[in-house]
Amino acid sequence: MALFNRNQKGMRLLIMVFCALIAIFIIIASSISIPAFRKFISFPFLALSGIAFLASGVALIILTVKEKIKGGRKKFLILTGASAVGFFPAVFLHNAFYALGMAAENILTVGHLTEAFYLELFITILKYLAEALHIAFFCVAVFICPLGLLVGTIGSAVLFIKNLKRI
Repeated sequence: MALFNRNQKGMRLLIMVFCALIAIFIIIASSISIPAFRKFISFPFLALSGIAFLASGVALIILTVKEKIKGGRKKFLILTGASAVGFFPAVFLHNAFYALGMAAENILTVGHLTEAFYLELFITILKYLAEALHIAFFCVAVFICPLGLLVGTIGSAVLFIKNLKRI
């Protein structure tokens, strides 16, 4: 006879992925914010920990949907996974739109666009649009994703503990 049925195995895997996601986040945050751990920061470390963080966020979302979790627990788990998954695209898009805005500004200052009024107008609009988008994605990466991760983690942990007390 099996020790756990299929549903319990899926829940155990989901809890393990959730705990791994939180552990990876703590490792990344502590290596950046605690001065004694900054010596461990290198490109391979950041790349591997970032990939692990992203993969565990995707796995958390997939397992939450696959296990047919219902109610508040589903919302908190998906919020946690989406916050982990959304951080790196937001950082990439912030940097991409910043670069686009700087390129447009350089075209305006270096180029001779006095004859081409519409081209100058287009590049000016592109510059301001890129500025707005780079600020928006910065706010998503720095404020919204970490806050979503915090809220989702606390909510999921509270509901997991509440469910354990019921058993």
